[in-house]
Amino acid sequence: MRQLIVIGTPISIASLMQYGILSAAALLAGLISTGALAAHQIALQITVITSMIAFGISMAAAVPVGHALGRKDGPSISGQAWSRCCSVRSSLPY
Repeated sequence: MRQLIVIGTPISIASLMQYGILSAAALLAGLISTGALAAHQIALQITVITSMIAFGISMAAAVPVGHALGRKDGPSISGQAWSRCCSVRSSLPY
């Protein structure tokens, strides 16, 4: 259980900060006007959609790398990781 907490705490803190900042930005945009809030929401949705494409590819890329790690196949680990990294990078719009 301790290992799970040690591994999960940093990503939990990062997610909490990300959602907190996005919520604060939405509140501030809402203070400006409803149009600003709508524009913020549209921009946020576009950002989430484009990042989910790269996130999905990276999750799929983790599978062959994990298989290579399980086989303890050093050269294949490096090759799989680099090729998948390039495919994820090429999918990013920015």
